[in-house]
Amino acid sequence: MRDKRIGILAVQETHLDRNYVADIHELYEKRLKVLNSPDPSRATASAGVAFILNREITNTADITFTEIIPGRAALLTTKWHKSEQFSILNIYAPNDYAQHAPFWSTIQSYWTDNSLPQPTFMMGDFNIVEDQIDRSPPHADPPQATNALRETRLTLNLVDAWRIDHANERTFTYHSHQGRLSRIDRVYTQRQHLPSIRNWEISASVVPSDHALTTFRYAPVNSPYIGDGRWTWPLGLIRDKDLLDKIIEIGAVLQLTLEDPTFMRSDTHNVQRLWQDFKITMTKIAKAHAKLTLARITHKIKALEHDLKHTQNHPDLDTNEDLRINAALLE
Repeated sequence: MRDKRIGILAVQETHLDRNYVADIHELYEKRLKVLNSPDPSRATASAGVAFILNREITNTADITFTEIIPGRAALLTTKWHKSEQFSILNIYAPNDYAQHAPFWSTIQSYWTDNSLPQPTFMMGDFNIVEDQIDRSPPHADPPQATNALRETRLTLNLVDAWRIDHANERTFTYHSHQGRLSRIDRVYTQRQHLPSIRNWEISASVVPSDHALTTFRYAPVNSPYIGDGRWTWPLGLIRDKDLLDKIIEIGAVLQLTLEDPTFMRSDTHNVQRLWQDFKITMTKIAKAHAKLTLARITHKIKALEHDLKHTQNHPDLDTNEDLRINAALLE
């Protein structure tokens, strides 16, 4: 969450109980706030949904957390930097197709009975797809399950946000042990919010999982502008020998200047000025070196992403198991 600057993370199949949540808060209280809805009967063995808030960049004061179906559906309502209120419905749908109709009916009834406003987002692991394009090999899921989901999202006025932006493209978020691919992890939103969503990324999670991590950036119309912040030294270059040699070289020149017995101090030529010039020069050298070094890494990453996208959209993907295995390995 720190490296990707994720403000709010919706997690499914958490297997967390109160003790685990307390341990997380004890270790990361200054950085994270966890709102967990465990499975009522088997908290550490089954289901569970949670929101993890990044305290460093997210408002954690004006929030409301509501359990709709414990361990399966929870609602977070908050404000983004005191802008307009928005809400996220976190879903972990049943694996059993037969349970989908009562599951989605319960959510619809909860919304109606409590006269709730339509959620800004509905996201999570839906364990079904609405369109065959989101499975490889492609096949339709049972209509009683997909119809129940579709009826609920239409009632809540929601659309598949990624699919709207990528109408004919294929990508997958889950790889089964049988080599089958699917996009069962999705984000739904209201059409009016689509222009505020950008920077989609579906990538492997740092935590080992057979599900990919789906991230995007949401910038409400009334949200304040937040810049890139101060430049910091890239962690990957702290031990870069070539860069350190350049810094040592200009540092040695500064040291000789300061140790020179003929050094004369003035308002424009003094230790403070020289030290400031040294830091400015060092920063310029580091930025130039980082741009060159990280460009190579970025190029390799882009090449892998291109290969993955090409493989996932290959016309023979659905009939060629080797292609599906290759797609899984590229991720």
